[in-house]
Parts: sequence; structure tokens; C-alpha cells
Amino acid sequence: MQGSPPARGHPCLLDSEVVEFHIITLFPEMFESPFRAGMIGRAIDDGLIVMKAHALREHGLGNYRQVDDAPYGGGSGMVMRVEPIASAIDAVSAQHPGLWRILMTPQGEVFDQSLARELAGRAPGLMLIAGRYEGIDERVRSIVDQRGMSVPEILLSGDHGKIREWRAAEAKRRTARRRPDLATRRKF
Repeated sequence: MQGSPPARGHPCLLDSEVVEFHIITLFPEMFESPFRAGMIGRAIDDGLIVMKAHALREHGLGNYRQVDDAPYGGGSGMVMRVEPIASAIDAVSAQHPGLWRILMTPQGEVFDQSLARELAGRAPGLMLIAGRYEGIDERVRSIVDQRGMSVPEILLSGDHGKIREWRAAEAKRRTARRRPDLATRRKF
């Protein structure tokens, strides 16, 4: 969904650039109606922002455009594969360079007014990667953060007891690092 050029003299327009929001998601059709309504719809109509949902499944693997897989080391549920997400990020980045990448996950930083203000100043805009299923292959985080990461050896070992222990320890470590507010409320 694309807006028109910026309206001249609009009171909310801080500079002459249009702010872009690109969402990589399995369900782009879910965003069409909310983007057309309320303040977001008016901002699009006034040319202040551009909102576009990109279909992750277009980057899926094989005939069925697979985007999920069983987690390394076994366990319940499915995780989103790294390959389709990496391909989608590359495609959006090629067409819209310079976007700030944000991986949306319950394990991440709490989105509050302070973070909203910080992100509002990120030009030319944001690329939001929407998670799904039990989680996202942790290597996706390295792509978003633009640093390398491989699959930990313990997950390839086949020792399910050690894998469970490793996952529990990693969950606690990630929570303490990413969500200290939760770690201090509950003793691990």
C-alpha cells in the first residue's frame, strides 16, 4: 500500500522525506484493512508514510513454498526457517535500501512510548519481520543484527536430555539479557 507524495506544510511532517514501513509476514492480507483506517490511513493518504506488507511465502522453499521446519534437536512445534526470511530481507533491502530491521518476537525488547519515539527517527524507515509458530530459527536474529551465527553443536548431538538443559539455560540467559524486567520479577 503506497501513499502519495508528502503534503506541503503538513503539521506532522518533520522533514520532506516519506517514512516507509515494510512488514515481512506470512499473512500480508491481514494488514490491508488496518492500514486503510484511522490515523495510519490518513497518514498514507496525506503521503506522510508508506506501508507495504511483503509475503514471506513467496520466498519459501520447494513446490509448497515451505517457510517452517522442526526445531534443531527436536522438540514440539515448528520454527520459521532462516532461508525464506533471509531471502525476503534481501529482496526488500534491494528495493528499499537503508531500512532499519526489527525482528518482532515475544523474546525482544518491550515496545513502549520511549522505543516508539526512538524508532520514529529512523530514516528512511523500518522493516518489520513478523514471527510465527513456536519461534524463529535463532540464525534469523544474526541476519537482522548482521552478524554470523551457526547452529550450536549440542542441538546436533541427539542427546535430548542435554538439549533440554541447554534450551532451558539459553531461555533464562536470553530473558535476562533481553527482558531484565521479567528476570527481576521472577527468580530463575
